[in-house]
Amino acid sequence: MSINNISGNSINQTNNQLNKVNRNNSPEAVRLANARENSATAPSDQDNLTITGTAAKLKQLEDSIAQLPIVDMQRVEDLQQAINNGSYTINPEKIAEKLIDMEFALSRS
Repeated sequence: MSINNISGNSINQTNNQLNKVNRNNSPEAVRLANARENSATAPSDQDNLTITGTAAKLKQLEDSIAQLPIVDMQRVEDLQQAINNGSYTINPEKIAEKLIDMEFALSRS
């Protein structure tokens, strides 16, 4: 009988090799022990991964967001035009309010 292409004979052979090697943690004993452990836990061709519907949707959203531009160029052009033609107005109260909101949010984190 074999599990994941490991037969009882290969396990017995490895055990016999370990028994023959000096048991005081010699490099050869460590190497054989590691080889035995790795062969017992090696992934099989039958391993699979199932992604939940939520994870798939998150991946789809992440991909959609990655396609969006970082800067809204239309807004930048509109602001440049407003500044150039003198129609852009600064609202100091709104700026102060947003600064206070940001400071408050930062102090809570």
